[in-house]
Parts: sequence; structure tokens; C-alpha cells
Amino acid sequence: MDPSSLLKSFPQAESRAKAEEFSGSDIEFAGESEVELALESLNESVIMMVDDEPVMIEMLQAFLEEAGYRNFVGCTEPKTALDKLIDVRPDVLFLDVVMPGLNGIEILRNLRDEKLLYDTPVIVLTSSSDPKVKLQALEYGAADFLSKPVDPSELVLRLRNTLSAKAYRDRLAYFDRVTGLPN
Repeated sequence: MDPSSLLKSFPQAESRAKAEEFSGSDIEFAGESEVELALESLNESVIMMVDDEPVMIEMLQAFLEEAGYRNFVGCTEPKTALDKLIDVRPDVLFLDVVMPGLNGIEILRNLRDEKLLYDTPVIVLTSSSDPKVKLQALEYGAADFLSKPVDPSELVLRLRNTLSAKAYRDRLAYFDRVTGLPN
């Protein structure tokens, strides 16, 4: 079989071959650059972490910095977390469940009552194996769970997936799907 007839049976391969023939092998395709831009914009997301253990916040931040994330806000005082959330309005929140004074479930419940924060994705961190805790967090809208101690690879992937879903939701909210124009 002639290679050119094989290319014709795969339209994408044929158009890529024509593009390479036209401008050389270092061509960048729109789809590839769009993915790179999307990943870069995810790395600019504001990530807030609420945990009464400062070392846990430092560890999460170190893992995420290694993955390319840059914007972090930490809070070790559960009672001030909601005010700080309102001030910062993060793209995602990592929330510990077991904390003194005000636990993570109470913070999550209060967050869902705030008009500015009700759709903030929350990834719950827990060392508890109690299914009631997970059910309560889901009831109040937790997007995901991570068990302590946190695996760095799982942390990065769950964050990426949560931020990607948020970016998609935001796009649907702010842009018309048919025309692509802002709402």
C-alpha cells in the first residue's frame, strides 16, 4: 500500500503531514498549545489550606510547589478560616476535618451558606476512617477526599482534576456554549 493512500484514510494524520511539509517539523498545533495554556492557568490557581497543624500546610505546599503551583494561602486557626476564605476567595480549599474549636465539617457547612463561597470546591483531608465523616462532608458539598498521610502523586492529581472541573463550570457559567461569547 502506498504511504500517501494510507495517510488519506486518517484525515488528522494527512493534515499533520501537510502542515509539517509546509512549515517544518517544529510546528505547534492549536490543540496542543491550548492544553499547555490550560495547564499553566491551573498552576496560577489560588489554593487555600485550612489545617490546625502548620507542618501539614507546609508539606502540602511543598508537594504542590514541586508540581508547579504557585499561589497559596494557609490558615491554622479554624475560627478565622471563614473570614479568610471570604477575603481570599480561593479556587480550591483543602480542609482538615479534625481541628479544635471548629471542625472542618462546621467550616464546610458555613462555607456553603456564604453566597460568595458556596461553589468553592473543597478537598477534605482526614485521618478518620469513620464513614459518617465522609457522608457529612459529601452532604455539605465536598468535591473530594484525601487520607492523611497524603500521597504527593494523589494530591497533585486530585487537585488537577478538581481545578479542571471548576474551570469547566466557570466557562459554562461565563460563556455561551453555542457562540463562545461572554454571558
